[in-house]
Amino acid sequence: MRRLADLQAALDSGTLRHVQDCTSALMSELCRTFRVPAIRVELRGVRPHNARGELHGLFRLSNPPEILLWMRTAQRHEVVKPKTFLRTMLHELCHYLDYSLLKLEDSYHTMGFFKRESFLVRALIGSERKTNPGRK
Repeated sequence: MRRLADLQAALDSGTLRHVQDCTSALMSELCRTFRVPAIRVELRGVRPHNARGELHGLFRLSNPPEILLWMRTAQRHEVVKPKTFLRTMLHELCHYLDYSLLKLEDSYHTMGFFKRESFLVRALIGSERKTNPGRK
């Protein structure tokens, strides 16, 4: 998938605006694929953290719904690994799909939720490996 390769290249560049644009483009394509309205994605720099850990992403069931993602680690301010970023993005997308596609009243972290998330990650990473075999 071209959009995924673009996102990985953007993460390698470490430029917030470039990662924002590529993340939004990939998310729009995924929303079209699932036939749900596009969701706004806001990319931020360094992850917020407290004694419990770092916040990687956040789905907000606002009007309209939105996803917040952070691209740098809290302690070292390093760009997160592409697979970690993708998994976080898809995790938040699953929350959105629970409401918009599956019409669930709530989106809990159940076994089914994590199975849907893992399926999406495997499907996208598998498609990337087929089109770009040297990439991990």
